[in-house]
Parts: sequence; C-alpha cells; structure tokens
Amino acid sequence: MKIEVVSTFEDIVEMRDEWRRLFQETQTNNIFLSWEWTYLWCKHFPEKRKQLLVLLIKDNNKRTIGIAPLMKVDEGLLNRPIIKFLGDEMMADYMDFLISDNNTIEPILRFLYRKGDWARIELKRIPEYSETFLAIKTFLVNSTIPWSIEVDCTSPFIDIEGDWNEYYNSLSKSLKQDIRTTVNKLGRSGKIQYENLNEDNIKQGLESLFEMHKRRQENKVGISIFESERNQAFFIDVATTFLRLQWTDISVLKLNGKIISAVFALKIKDVFYYWIPSFDPDYIKYSLGKLSIYMLLQQCFKLGYKRFDFMIGDEEYKLRWTNRRFNNYCIKIFKTKFGKQLEGFRLDTKRYLRSIKNASPELKRIWVKLSKGKIFRND
Repeated sequence: MKIEVVSTFEDIVEMRDEWRRLFQETQTNNIFLSWEWTYLWCKHFPEKRKQLLVLLIKDNNKRTIGIAPLMKVDEGLLNRPIIKFLGDEMMADYMDFLISDNNTIEPILRFLYRKGDWARIELKRIPEYSETFLAIKTFLVNSTIPWSIEVDCTSPFIDIEGDWNEYYNSLSKSLKQDIRTTVNKLGRSGKIQYENLNEDNIKQGLESLFEMHKRRQENKVGISIFESERNQAFFIDVATTFLRLQWTDISVLKLNGKIISAVFALKIKDVFYYWIPSFDPDYIKYSLGKLSIYMLLQQCFKLGYKRFDFMIGDEEYKLRWTNRRFNNYCIKIFKTKFGKQLEGFRLDTKRYLRSIKNASPELKRIWVKLSKGKIFRND
C-alpha cells in the first residue's frame, strides 16, 4: 500500500476520472465526497489551494483504493496549523474519507501522525453510520496516540417505508392542522403553485432563495452564506453542475406568480437531502416551511426514495416530522497529552462564555451585531 500527496488544483482536475470511479465503487451517498463538489470548491476559493493535503492510497497494482480529502489551515490565537477535511463546514454538512477498504484507515492516520507540522488533526462531521468512523475509532482505541471524540451535531431523518398515507396519518394532529391552515390562508390570498425548477428557470429560483435567506438572517447571529457574490456564484455552479448529474432538486412555492419559498435540495441514489430552505419573511405567519416539506415528502414517497435527510441541526420544526436522528462526530488527534488538555481548556472556556452570553439579552444583542461586523456602526 502506497500513499501519494496531492497538493495542487491542477492535480485535482487530473484526478477526475479516478475520483469518480472510486466514488461509484464505494456506493457512498455522501455527495460532498464527489469529485464535482471538491473541484467546484477549489475553483471558487482559490486562496485555499495552497493548503491542499489530499492523500491518495494506492494498492500494489497502483490502483487508487482510498482518498483522504484534507487541507492544512492555520487557526487560533497562536496561528498553529490544523489538518482538517477539505472544504467549508458552513457549506458541506457531512465529511469523511472516500475509501473502498477499511484497511486503508491505519496507514492514513499513521502517515498524518508522522507529518510533524501540525498542532492537531480535526476530523469533523463524520456520520455515525460511516464505516470510516468505526475504523478510525478502533485504531485510536488500540494506539497510544492522544485523541478525543465528541458529538459535533445531529441530523434528523426519515426512513421512507410503507406508503405516504400511512406516514402522514402518523403525524401529530397539530402539524396536519398547521398544513391545512397554511393552504387555506394562501388560497384566500390568491393562486398557489408548487414547482420543481429546471435548467431554464433554476437561476431565477436561486436568486430568490439568496435574497430571502439574506433577509431572514438580518436578525440572527452571523451573516447569510449568500451574503457574498462569490458564495452565490459557487452555489449557482453547484446547482447547475449537479443538475446535469440529476443531483439537484430546487423547488419553489409561488403565490400569484411570486416566489415566496424555495428549497435547494440534493439527491443521490436513494437519499434526498433537505439542504438549504428559505422563505419570504413577509409571509412568516404562513408556515411555508411546513408546506414545502409536506410537498417534498410526498414527492419522495412517490419516487421511491429510501431516506429523507434533514441534514445537520435538530431544530424543533424538523422533529415535528420525525423522532429519529443520527450523530455526526468530531474526532481530534493530538501530538501530545498537553495539547489535548489545552484543547479541553479552550472548549470549556468557550462553553462558559457562551453561557454568560445566553443569560443576558443585552449581550445577545451585542453578539448579533458583532457577528455581522456592525458593532462599530450606528445601525
């Protein structure tokens, strides 16, 4: 078994056919491990290319049997290098290694550990159902390497079984009433349309999604992921590229011809990913999100999908549709025990400061402004 390092964008481009072959062979449904996703991210964020640390694992016949899509970034007050999954966790909900043989995990980790120019390795957003997760954990448990593991976030999901009527009847009376009320309210306001977009109108739908998402984010912590034109260009490229592969599903709700709700979803094999939804804040009392999910779920039952994945975040509205969820883990590997203790102290301090902020409405208000860079403005 041999490991090669890919560190340039040009090499990523040349790997297309090999990466695609492995993606198909592994039968993964993690769309963020596709060559297309990696290529587009590197294309739109060129400043990250200097940090590429993609490992290719070759068997004795020089055939690629594993890809570890990683990068090295400098973070923290000390600006120390950290090895992480390639990409941006604000955009990619799930991360992992792309491997056809779990025996590649130990060589990958040993190779990384021998590279001395890092403070820690941080493998974030690995779903608990991933075989990689178990293989990494098994290796670390039986090693002397300092490490830690914690739940990073959870993902509610629906395993689609039986027929639509059976599932719908299992939902709470209050949820079904909310949906009926939304339909009646919209019906009194005009003509309602639900539409799946295609290559002719997908850009219009995305532009509406961007604007609605930015407006809804105004009173929340942080800024919209669509705030910058570069991010918008990235998502348009993802949508159009994935559409050609039949991986994109963008749906909208219209009232009298105007888009008032949109969902940017992903689909691959038998899994439907409810990725980025938004709606017009002017219609906040209409429960548009519930109606969109209702329409999408009906579609998933009809088309034979096996799972509806709400993706990361266990918001209350998701849990009205299901009580099932899985964990996504963050595995950290340290050079020394002291490094592990230092990271524990950092996290404890962060949790303490967050608890203080959450206990004070005024601090919350200041935090919202800080997160948007507005603290030194009059607005």
